[in-house]
Amino acid sequence: METHLATILDEISRRYRFCLDVIEQLAGYQKQQAVYPMEIVLKADSSPVSIIDINTERQFRTLLQRDFATDSVQGEELGATELSDFNWVIDPIDGTRKFIRGIPTWGISIALEYQSKVVVAAIAVPSTGDVWSAIYQGGAFKNGERIKVSTISDIKESYITTSARKYFLEIDQQMCYDNIHAHSLHDPGFLDVYSFAMLCDGRIDGIVSCQDNWWDIAAATLILTEAGGSYSFSSHHDRPNDGVNYFTNGKIHRKVASIIKDITK
Repeated sequence: METHLATILDEISRRYRFCLDVIEQLAGYQKQQAVYPMEIVLKADSSPVSIIDINTERQFRTLLQRDFATDSVQGEELGATELSDFNWVIDPIDGTRKFIRGIPTWGISIALEYQSKVVVAAIAVPSTGDVWSAIYQGGAFKNGERIKVSTISDIKESYITTSARKYFLEIDQQMCYDNIHAHSLHDPGFLDVYSFAMLCDGRIDGIVSCQDNWWDIAAATLILTEAGGSYSFSSHHDRPNDGVNYFTNGKIHRKVASIIKDITK
């Protein structure tokens, strides 16, 4: 058993190094290709996608096939392969709407699951050159330096950002949106994966979102918990549904939960 565990940990470490190398390559590619105006198409759900989204995911899959050919992958743009013990989850551009307008807060999100548990994660914001990462039970890092969530414990002093109000309206949870804003000090604006990165390194204190896809937040869940934070899904399972989800520094988690549960119950 110990030999098997040591082998698995070694395999996870190898993939963590791969993840860091690859996400930096992909970030460099995106920064180079970010030329405006940009041609886009609309997907079935009316969300935009650019050729850079698709090419980024293709590059990731090519590199994965080279180094870890038996691993599976689930991507936002190109779907899922047959599931294996090691499964990668990638959002090649989180924040495509901002990317196509030249707003420099889009990012790349990559997570690795081992038997459905996230064990490796990385987020890159190409415009800043920063990379946030984590390995299960090994801590969270920004550019190789250990990070921790904020120490704010009073929700009235907290910076909490939310998804756009229209998404709460679509699921009849506008009161949740309004009450979170009424209780917190400031909303710095939702910046997709960059907001999750800022939560992990302590610059903001909470995020309340809804209608999340797993590829949007898989990496963030590990980085956040390794940095000392907490998250909860309205699904009450280990994957989100179309409901309200919340992510915090842990210190305000119970208060955020009480606000949400009072409204959504």
